[in-house]
Amino acid sequence: MPDTVMIHPKFGFCFIESKGCREYLGIKETDISQYVQWNKIAPLFLGIFSTIKESLYIVPLALPVSIIEDGKADKDKYQDNGKVYFKIPLKYIENYKQGE
Repeated sequence: MPDTVMIHPKFGFCFIESKGCREYLGIKETDISQYVQWNKIAPLFLGIFSTIKESLYIVPLALPVSIIEDGKADKDKYQDNGKVYFKIPLKYIENYKQGE
């Protein structure tokens, strides 16, 4: 389930999923499929904060999905739980930086 909701002037009711990252965005393989299902109900955006860049990004779900589908994200496994995740380089979301 997404973290919160908002009413956007252009998109109306939207879901927001909050993510933290450093030099790349990590999204679990299992989470992507759940996000896609929620996106069918209402638009889902990722609110991403990079501690390395000290920047906030608001990204529509379609962007990381297309990066993954285009093969631009590597796959890896978390050491603590063994779950597979996609590593999305921040360079692909730079245009969605907020506050500038």
